[in-house]
Amino acid sequence: MEPCGTPQEMFSDDEKVPDTSTSCFLSDKYDCNHIVISSPRPEARSFIKKCLATFRLKIGTVVFYQENRRGFSELPASF
Repeated sequence: MEPCGTPQEMFSDDEKVPDTSTSCFLSDKYDCNHIVISSPRPEARSFIKKCLATFRLKIGTVVFYQENRRGFSELPASF
């Protein structure tokens, strides 16, 4: 048994040029899934950008809070 995708040359009597074929079976939805993943629609791109922006905002808020909290704890007690 050969690995998936390894070409096998098959000759027919009426053809002079070898036919290259594989014994690999992909799912019926492979092409559809591949197209969707490789080229997201504009709506998907904007959704991803919004998610990243929200994530960055949350991370920035946490860092800001931690820096301010650290600043308050370092103040002298008499202040």
